[in-house]
Amino acid sequence: MDDIQRSIPRSVRQALAKRDIDVTQARAVAVADISEDNALQRTYVLLFADRLVTAQSDQTGVMTFTGRGMSALHGLRRPKSAVRPAGTQPEGLDAVSIFDLSRLSRPRILNQVIGGVLMAAVDDEDTRLCRFSGAHMRDMQRLCTLLDCALKHEDPPPAPPEEQVVCPQCGQPYPERE
Repeated sequence: MDDIQRSIPRSVRQALAKRDIDVTQARAVAVADISEDNALQRTYVLLFADRLVTAQSDQTGVMTFTGRGMSALHGLRRPKSAVRPAGTQPEGLDAVSIFDLSRLSRPRILNQVIGGVLMAAVDDEDTRLCRFSGAHMRDMQRLCTLLDCALKHEDPPPAPPEEQVVCPQCGQPYPERE
């Protein structure tokens, strides 16, 4: 539950609850940061025992590294969009998609220059579930592994030990480790 508290803002958890989605029941949560039209916009991906939920934020903007945890959004307005710039009011949801696990197969990540795409076959048709930058690659790979295990009715592998991503003295991010 701590992961969900850190990953999903309270206003988004409340918006999901209004759609009868209890985030406390999620087995895994990951956050993507690129929308389908290449804007910087969060998409929350939640894996439950029986379904996968993608919830796209109603805010867009410029991502900045905060030194710890999720990135922050700072307001830029996209033209011809109802999406609000960040910081004007609490974050809500623009779109929510619910995929029953019985309809999903072949989850995978397609690597791209700037990050990746979480893909799965929905009713045997390849579908992009979300796009994300390299900053979210590790979390998405973990979610993809957990989704694959859920689809195969297997026990997930143990979580890798948590690594420090920032220097405890200065707060600067460590370089990526191979």
